[in-house]
Amino acid sequence: MIARLYSNENFPQPVVAALLGFGHDVLTSRDAGKANDAIPDEEVLRYATTDQRAVITHNRQDFIHLHRLHPDHHGIIVCTVDTDFPALAARIHSHLQKIASLQGQLLRINRGNLWSFRPHVLRQGQNQERTTLRDWLLPMLMNGQVTVR
Repeated sequence: MIARLYSNENFPQPVVAALLGFGHDVLTSRDAGKANDAIPDEEVLRYATTDQRAVITHNRQDFIHLHRLHPDHHGIIVCTVDTDFPALAARIHSHLQKIASLQGQLLRINRGNLWSFRPHVLRQGQNQERTTLRDWLLPMLMNGQVTVR
């Protein structure tokens, strides 16, 4: 997928340039006229969502928290700091090629791994399936019918 991204102030320009080279539509906070204004993260997410863009950032902790508070967004990509900018851009691009939509998704791009992905909320069917499995297995573990080695 070709993604519409909004990079906040702390995201490196060389990674933005590489993502543009991969064909992604990346708007930087500087290009949007919002650089060096100390804009709160919540407003950054709101701006990106209004413009139908996913936020891309190194500010992992704050944006993971915002994802939990406001899951109705156009995507958040949080990256570990990696000074190998071409490799970071390649990991982001590779992951984006494997998904159909960023809508409401939190993507975690980690240094050293090709990618890691954790949706904030499992689909209802997956939740129900895991609950059923737990309810079936737990009593057997408790009464000794099943053991774990």
